[in-house]
Parts: sequence; C-alpha cells; structure tokens
Amino acid sequence: MNGWRAWGETDPSRYHRLPDGIRIDGTGENIGKSHPLTIITGDHSYEITVHVTCREGCEAGIILQYNEEIYNAISLKDGRLRIYRLGRMLAQKDTGFTECWLRMKNDDQYISFSYSPDGISYKKMNYVINAVSQNNNAYNGFLSLRPGIFAAGEGDAELKQFTYTGLA
Repeated sequence: MNGWRAWGETDPSRYHRLPDGIRIDGTGENIGKSHPLTIITGDHSYEITVHVTCREGCEAGIILQYNEEIYNAISLKDGRLRIYRLGRMLAQKDTGFTECWLRMKNDDQYISFSYSPDGISYKKMNYVINAVSQNNNAYNGFLSLRPGIFAAGEGDAELKQFTYTGLA
C-alpha cells in the first residue's frame, strides 16, 4: 500500500524494512508521541490486520489516530493486550503473548478490535468505540482519523503481513 506517512517529525533510521513487514524502533513516552506510520483511506469501512512481535519494554500495534492526544488503538506490551480510546487506556488483558495477530475494524466509525495467537481464529475484545465525533469540529486542526501502525517506548517491534481490506 502506498501513501504511508509518519506522524510528526521522525527519524527514518527507526524503520527497518523486512521481507514481509517492518521493524520499528520504539520511541516516545506514549503511543501518540511515537510517530505512528499512518495511511489516508478513501473507505468509510475497512479492516486492518497485522502480526506483531514486541521486545520487552516496547508497545506496538494498530492505531486510528487524529493527533498526538486523540487516538484509538489495540496494542501488545509485555504480555498484555491494551485497548485505547481518545488517547487513554480503556482496558488491558493479560495474555502472556510476546507475539500475536491484531485486527481493527472500522465499520462506519464504529471501531472494534480482535486478536489471535495463530492468525486464523480471532477473539473479539469486548469494546466498540464510537469515533463519529473524533473530527475537526471537536478537536480543530482540520485533520482526519488515519489508521496505521506504531512502536512506542523502549526496544523494538516487528509488524508483519499488514493487510488493509476495504469493506462494502
């Protein structure tokens, strides 16, 4: 997929191309300040899936970002899955995973999250986020919600086999 952009100023040496993905060196004190790689989409509904492997101290996953403070995300860090709404942690679940598949579905601004240890059988997290009001009328800036991937904190993460599927 073309059109990847890093949010804010970033160091290109953090990004290392892999045969089937990317390794990102973690940075920033939180997800919003980690300079996520995002894409602009034309679809109102879509699904994103990625395989994430995190090193200790690194948090990585899928983000739907408006700006550094306003974002929704699913992430993996130190064996815990985390869900974020409006830039704040909404929930976390101990899994013991150091790697797993993460999925975010945007169904006309209703955001849901799933995870899978094998990339075949997914378990839906028990949260749906209404992102309808996450726009420039509420937060200024004339920005849009952009999906993407990130690695925050220390260490690094590998994000592989990224898929974006537009939904009718």
